[in-house]
Amino acid sequence: MEQIELQSTDPESRGTGSKNDRDRLGLARLGKKSVLQRSFGILSILGFSCTILATWEGLFALFLMPLSNGGSAGAIYSYILAWIGTFCTFVVIAELASMAPTSGGQYHWCAMLAPPHMMKFLSYITGWVTVIGWQAGFASAAYLAGTEIQGAAILAYSNYTPHAWQGTLILWAAVVLALGINLGGGGFLSRLETVVLVVHILGFFGILIPLTYMGRHRSSSEVFQEFLNGGHLPTQGVSWFVGMMGSVFAFAGGDAAVHMAEEVQNASVAVPRAILLSILINGTLGFSMLIAVLFCMGDIETALATPTGYPYMEIFHQITGSVSGALGMSSVVLIIGVTSVIGMLAATSRQLWAFARDRGVPGWRIWSHVSTSRALPTNSIYLTMAICCLLGLINIGSSVALNDVVSMTVSGLYTSYLIVVALLFYRRTTGQISRIPQGDSMVANVPGAELVWGPFHVPGIWGAMVNACALIYILIIIFFSFWPTQLPVTAENMNYSVVGTWGTIFLAVLYYAEAKLRQLWGILLLLNAVSFETEQSTETKIGEADRLSLKRTETTVSASSVSTFTPQVSQALKNIGMSASEIRSIKEILHNTTVDDLRLCLLNNAKNDNPDALLLRFLRARKFDLAKSFNMILRSMLWRLKTVKVEEKVLLNSELKALQESRDKSNPHEAKEAEAFLAQLRMGKCYQHGCDKQGRPVGVVRVKLHKPSAQSSEVINRFILHVIESTRLLLVPPVDTVTIVFDMTGFTLSNMEYAPVKFIIECFQDNYPESLGTMLIHNAPWVFSGIWKVIKGWMDPVIVSKVHFTYKAKDLCQFIDHDKLPKELGGGEDWTYQYTEPVDGENALMDDTVTRDALQAERLKIGEELLRSTSQWIKAANERNDAEVKAVKAKRDEIIEQLRLNYWKVDPYTRGRHDLDRKNIVQDGGKVEFYPGTTSPDVSSGSEVKVPGIAHVEQTKRNAIPI
Repeated sequence: MEQIELQSTDPESRGTGSKNDRDRLGLARLGKKSVLQRSFGILSILGFSCTILATWEGLFALFLMPLSNGGSAGAIYSYILAWIGTFCTFVVIAELASMAPTSGGQYHWCAMLAPPHMMKFLSYITGWVTVIGWQAGFASAAYLAGTEIQGAAILAYSNYTPHAWQGTLILWAAVVLALGINLGGGGFLSRLETVVLVVHILGFFGILIPLTYMGRHRSSSEVFQEFLNGGHLPTQGVSWFVGMMGSVFAFAGGDAAVHMAEEVQNASVAVPRAILLSILINGTLGFSMLIAVLFCMGDIETALATPTGYPYMEIFHQITGSVSGALGMSSVVLIIGVTSVIGMLAATSRQLWAFARDRGVPGWRIWSHVSTSRALPTNSIYLTMAICCLLGLINIGSSVALNDVVSMTVSGLYTSYLIVVALLFYRRTTGQISRIPQGDSMVANVPGAELVWGPFHVPGIWGAMVNACALIYILIIIFFSFWPTQLPVTAENMNYSVVGTWGTIFLAVLYYAEAKLRQLWGILLLLNAVSFETEQSTETKIGEADRLSLKRTETTVSASSVSTFTPQVSQALKNIGMSASEIRSIKEILHNTTVDDLRLCLLNNAKNDNPDALLLRFLRARKFDLAKSFNMILRSMLWRLKTVKVEEKVLLNSELKALQESRDKSNPHEAKEAEAFLAQLRMGKCYQHGCDKQGRPVGVVRVKLHKPSAQSSEVINRFILHVIESTRLLLVPPVDTVTIVFDMTGFTLSNMEYAPVKFIIECFQDNYPESLGTMLIHNAPWVFSGIWKVIKGWMDPVIVSKVHFTYKAKDLCQFIDHDKLPKELGGGEDWTYQYTEPVDGENALMDDTVTRDALQAERLKIGEELLRSTSQWIKAANERNDAEVKAVKAKRDEIIEQLRLNYWKVDPYTRGRHDLDRKNIVQDGGKVEFYPGTTSPDVSSGSEVKVPGIAHVEQTKRNAIPI
C-alpha cells in the first residue's frame, strides 16, 4: 500500500481545514489517495442517483414483465415488496457507504468485513460480480434507451419497418453521447445532473396529470384483484416473483452514488443521504405512476400487442387519441432514459476503475490510469463504452438474449449486496463495530484495521432487523433472477443470465487462481536463486496477484552451496503479508538448507504429478492466502526431506528390504520392526482396491485389525506413509483425490489408539493437502461417538465436511458401485484382499547406480528448464504480453510432460516395488489397472467404456492450471 501522509483529524484541525482537505484525509484513512475532482455536492449527487434509478420512467420501459407475469394486482404488490426490500437493502448500503465512502464500494467493504482467511478471495469475487452487475446494467440502460427511441419511430411512422441492427445503432449513438458528456470534465456532469433532477420531477407531473385526467378509468377490483400468469409458470406465486424482477430492475443502480463517492464533497454524509432520498423519492413517484397507469391503461390486450414493443406508448396513444400527444408524453421518458445512460457510464466506469486500481482486473495498469488534465479515469470510461457496444451486438442476433442482460444486472448487483450485507450482519450482531475509534491508529475500516461506524448508522435492534430483512429479500431476488419468464423453456426464451453470471465468476476464479499460482511460484523461484524485483501496491492488497516483477540473473540455477534465504526472499515474504516474526521463523527453518536440497525436494514431491496442480492444492488448502500457502509448502518439503525422510526411509526402504531385514537375526530390533511392518501388509489392515463413482481410488482401513501393542509408533507411521505414497501412484488426471473407507465392523475400545489417528490427520492436513475426496466411516458402533467428538476437534472443518457415516451396504453404494464393492463390505464383487510376498531381485534396478544417477541428472536438468520457463511465464504475464504468455505456457506444458515421463524412467531405480506393482495394478509408464477384462471407469468423464482385454487408465498430461 502506498504510504499516505495522515494529518491530525482532531476537531480543531477539522475546523480550520477545507472540505477538500477533510475529504482527502477521510479517503487516506481508507488507504486511498484522492486523485479525482470533487465536483458533486449533495444536490447534484442526489440528482445523479435519482436519474440513474429513474424508477417511474423505468417502470414504463419494463412494464411488460410484471404485467404479463402477475397482472395488475401482481404488479402493484410486487412493486410494494420491491420498494420495501430495496429500501432495507440500501439502508445497509448507506451505512457501509458512511463507514467507507470509496468508489470501490462492495469489494472494499467485503475486504474490511470478511474474516482474514477469506478476505482476499471474497473481496475479489465481490468485485467481479459488481463488475458484472454494473456493466450489464449500463448495457441494459443503453439498450432500453435505443429501443425506446426506435419504438417512438414506429409510433410516429406506421409504415416504418424496424430492424434489430437499427436499434443497436441507436444504442451506440446514446453511448457516444454519454461518452462526450462524461469526458467533458470541469464539473459539467454534476451541473447537468442537477438540471436532470428537475426534469425528472417536473416530467413526472407532466405525464401524471394528462394520464389521470384524460384516461378511461378501470375499476378498483380490476386493478387490485386481477392476477395473470402469462408465462404459464407452475403457480401464480412463482409467476408473481418472476414478474417482480421488472420492479426490482426499476430500482437497480441504487448504489450509483457509492461509486462516485471520491468525487463527492463530504462523501460520508452526502452519499448515504443521496442513496436513501433517491429510494424514497423514486419509490414514491414510481408507485404513484404505477397506480395511475394501471387505472388508466385502457385496453390491456392492445397495449401488450403494440408494435412499438413498449405498452406505455400505446397507453399514451389511447389516452390522448393522437400520435403527437403520445410522442410528447413519451419524449419525457426518452429524455430521462438517455440521461440515465450518461450517469450509468460514469458510475460503471468508476467502479471498474476502482477495481483496476486495486489490481483486480486483467490489464489493471491501463484501466487504473487517471488523466491528469481531466482528473478522470478516461481509459476505464473508454473500456466501459466498448463493452456496452459489444453487448449491443447481441440485439442483432436475439433481442431475447439481450433481455437476459437485464437479469444479469439483477443477479450480479444483488449477489454483491448479499455478500456485504451478510458480512455486516455478522459483524454488527457480534459487536465488532465501534461507535467511535478505540485506538490511536489513523487508519480505520480497511482490511485488518478497526471497524468504526460512520456518521449514518441505524443503532441497536432496529439496525439488526433492517439488516436481516435485507438479507432475506436479497436471497429471494437472486433466486428468481435466474428463472425463465415463460414455459415451456426453449433455446429462445431460456434465461441465460445464470450462465453469464456464474460463467464470469468461474473465469474470474480461474484468473485469480492462476495469478496466485504465479506469485507462489515466484517466491519458490527466489528460493531457487532466481532474483525478482518486487513492487508494492499503491492501494489495498486486494487482487495482489502478479506483484512480483521477474528479473532473471546469472545465478538462476547455481551450485548447491547457495543459501536459500536471501534479502529478496525476505522482501517477497514481507510483500505477501508475512510478519517479521514469521519471516524470522522461515529463515531459521531454512538454516543449512541449500538450493539443491529444495529443488530436489520439490521434484521428488511432484513425482508423477503436475507441479502446478501440486502447488494449487496447497493454495486451496490455505484459502489462497499466499503467506500461509508458502509457509505450508515449505514446511511440508522440509518435513519430507528432514523429518520423515520419505525418499530414504519410505521409498528406498521397500517391502523386499523389510523382508530381508526380518530374516537377518544379527539385529534383533531391526528384524522385529521389519516383521511388524510386514504384518500390517499381510493382514490387510489397509489396502487399495478399485474406484468410486467419481473415479477416485478407494482405500479401505480395517480398524478392528489394529492392536496398539502389536507394533511401535515408528512402524505404524512408516506403514501409513508407505500406503499414502503408494496410493499417490493410483491418481489419474483429472482425479487427484482418494476415497477412504474406515470399516469399523467389529471395532472395540481395545482397537483405539490416538497417536496414529493424529499422524494421519497431520499427513492429510499439512503435507498431502486437498488429497482426500471422501472419508466414509462405515458401521461405527455407538462407543465411537465420543471418540469422534475428540478426533473431529483435531481436524480442519473442510476435512470434517468430507466425512460421511454409513451403516449399510446401500449407504456405501451411494459412493461406490455395488459391483465394485467387495463382499466383505456388503457389495457384489467377489474379491478378497491377499498380500503378494516380495520376490528376490524385484528391486535389482535399484543397484544400477550409474543409470539411476544419469536419469536423476536428466530430471534435475528438466527441473531447471521448468524453473526457467516458469520465470519467463511470470515475466510475460507481468508485462501483459499475451502472445508470449501463450507461447511460454505451451513450452511449460511440454517440459512438465517431459518431467512426468522422466519420473517413470527414474521410478524403478529409486522406489522399491510393492504389492500394487507385483499385482500389476501399477504398470510401466504410470498405467493403472484395477479391473482386468471388465469395464473400466473413464475417470475423465465418469462414464463407462468397454475396454477389450486389459482395461487400463493411462496417465495423461495435466493442464498447467487444472481448477
